[in-house]
Amino acid sequence: MNSLIKYLGILILQVIVTFVTIPLVFLLIDFNPYYPANFQTDPISLANTFTVFVTFIVVIGTVAITLTGIYFTSYFSKQKEAILNENINEIINALLKKQDLKDKVLKVILTTNNLETIFTKHIEKHLEEQKKDFDDNLDKINKNMENMENSLESRVLKKIEESSSSKEINDLIKGVSNEKQ
Repeated sequence: MNSLIKYLGILILQVIVTFVTIPLVFLLIDFNPYYPANFQTDPISLANTFTVFVTFIVVIGTVAITLTGIYFTSYFSKQKEAILNENINEIINALLKKQDLKDKVLKVILTTNNLETIFTKHIEKHLEEQKKDFDDNLDKINKNMENMENSLESRVLKKIEESSSSKEINDLIKGVSNEKQ
C-alpha cells in the first residue's frame, strides 16, 4: 500500500511538472527579447521534446528513489538482528527499572486467554507423563513383589522339604490349601 502511494505521488508530480512547465516554456519563448522574431517554432514538436526531457528527469528520479529504497532495505535486513537485540534489551531494562510497568506487563500476560490454554496444555502434558511414569513404576514394583513372593515361597518349600518333619508339614499345607479351595 505504501509503495502504491509513492508511485502515485511520482506520477502526479510528473503530470504537474509537465503541464505547468510547458506553458512557462512557451511564455519564455514568446516574450524572450533575444529570440529571433522571424524564427518560426513548431509548438507541437517543442512540447513533445519538452515532455520527453521531463519524463527522463522523472525516470531518473524514480530510479534514484528505487535504488535508495533497495539500499536501505538491504542495510536494515542485515542489521535486523542487532536492532531486535537492542530493542529487547531496552524493553528488559525498562521492565527492571519500572515496577508499575512490570506489574502491567505481567497482568496483561497472565490475563491473556492464549497463555491460559498454553499453561493448561503444558500442565496436562506433564501430568500425563508423571501418571505414565507412576504406572510404569507401579507395574515394576508389582512384578518385583511377585518375583519376591515366588522366590520366598520356593525357598520356604525347599526348607520344608529339607527338614526332618517335612512330611507332616506338607500334609498340613495340603490340607490347608484344600480347605481354602
